[in-house]
Amino acid sequence: MPQDFVKPKKIQLLVKAVNEYVVSKNLDIEVRFDIIAITASVHPLISEPKEDKTFSIEHLVDAFYHF
Repeated sequence: MPQDFVKPKKIQLLVKAVNEYVVSKNLDIEVRFDIIAITASVHPLISEPKEDKTFSIEHLVDAFYHF
């Protein structure tokens, strides 16, 4: 699954960066982390040398939480 590419170390770095930004800007906001996964499927066309591509989009709301 595409969201499997967001490993714990990447999550840790994202949370740290966002936290630093929120603190440095003195923002009073809630932060939410979503993942948008876009996948392409390639289907070769028999009559043409081109490929037919279809795309799917998956939106994972609150994909992970920070503490």
